[in-house]
Amino acid sequence: MIKSLYKKYKQIILYVFFGFLTTIVNFVTYFLCKAVGIRYEIATVIAWICSVLFAFVTNKIIVFESKTSKKQTVAKEITLFFGGRVFSLLLELMIMKIGMDFIHADRLVVFMFERSLPLGEFLTKLAAGIVVLITNFLISKFIIFRKKKGGETDENISD
Repeated sequence: MIKSLYKKYKQIILYVFFGFLTTIVNFVTYFLCKAVGIRYEIATVIAWICSVLFAFVTNKIIVFESKTSKKQTVAKEITLFFGGRVFSLLLELMIMKIGMDFIHADRLVVFMFERSLPLGEFLTKLAAGIVVLITNFLISKFIIFRKKKGGETDENISD
């Protein structure tokens, strides 16, 4: 039963797993940037670049099992992937802006080990991450790594 459920939901399970790892890459990069004094807008973009590079490789090879090898098709996959991720970056920046500049989530801190930890900023980043994860899955599944009826990756992605 577990094996059949895994087989049925394999793609979603793998996407969530690698999405979680991508989110870790994003969060670690973001908070390292913040730790050295980089503003949240720039830290978000730097974290986005690192996480998108990681996500493309894992999505293409493991999650959506895209076997394309033609240079033109791979170039289109990369272009569509990064284009879709630019959309989700703008979505993430909008959520971060609302949380940080309008709601002032950065004021919500917890004190632990004689340090203040940015709980509100973390929660804002987490909310943005969840919205981005769902958006990116839909873009990847239905646009970037879509399959033909026979299960093969579409080698003729339209321009």
